[in-house]
Amino acid sequence: MANRKFSLGKTGRESMAPRLRTQFMLGDASN
Repeated sequence: MANRKFSLGKTGRESMAPRLRTQFMLGDASN
């Protein structure tokens, strides 16, 4: 169970990072 939760959190974090990065880049470009 712990391993499953850890892997899910890892993938979630990995999928979240690129989104935040693109948002930051877009905000930079608009500014």
